Amino acid sequence: MHGSDVGLLRFVPMVPLARWTLRRTRARICVSRFLAAEVEARTSVRVEHLIAHGTSGGTMKELVTPDDPVVFVGSLSRTKGAHDLPTIVAAMRATGASNPVHVIGDGPLSGELAATGAALPAASGLTLLGRLSHAETMDAIASAAAMVCPSYFEGYGLACHEAIERGTSVLAYRTGGLAEQVRPGTDGELAEPGDAQQLGRLLGETCLDVELRQVRRSRAISLLSSAGSWAAVAAQVVQVYDTVMSVGARPTSGPPPMRSVNSR
Repeated sequence: MHGSDVGLLRFVPMVPLARWTLRRTRARICVSRFLAAEVEARTSVRVEHLIAHGTSGGTMKELVTPDDPVVFVGSLSRTKGAHDLPTIVAAMRATGASNPVHVIGDGPLSGELAATGAALPAASGLTLLGRLSHAETMDAIASAAAMVCPSYFEGYGLACHEAIERGTSVLAYRTGGLAEQVRPGTDGELAEPGDAQQLGRLLGETCLDVELRQVRRSRAISLLSSAGSWAAVAAQVVQVYDTVMSVGARPTSGPPPMRSVNSR
């Protein structure tokens, strides 16, 4: 179970159907402790396995520069906090950081953000890139000074996971699976949900600290391995299937550590 499917449990009519379905399964897998807790609290059905997402691999930019761009990746919706981006950028600029801000994705707030960006000076506004291919998005993440993720509900945060694995700092709201992934001071920083001013200030400070960003990038390169590959994730899922098929009953073992497939 990932993010959006578990999010449906917040709609009360979905709970009986989810409970009925889950009770007829032999094993349940979630990608984060947050999602597992959501499922268990709303359905009273235990989640036995915790298997994180894999990393796509691809290029990594070895050296950071002062003017590397900031990226936002995701749906331009209120759930993803896209409406907070103008305030975040303004607070970031107030720190003296002048890094470009690239917004990757589209959604219901595209027009609003485009109008906001057009009204701002070119040097301080947002650049909406729309939808990009997966490869283009991964390249943008790998070459960014930081990723900003002001999401109000994030079951896991795959884009942030990809950023952390590439040594790109992640600045996010302390919510859902993001609070599990982002280790403050190590992978990036967390702000309280809805505090766009705080998030923007943290973002600006990160952009200005080129030495810190280089340390994170170099560390990610040194730790790069196949441990967090999709092949490794698939192997763990297959192991769950093998256990279920061989025992013929629900597995009883507890969940493995969250970082079992992407140790850093």
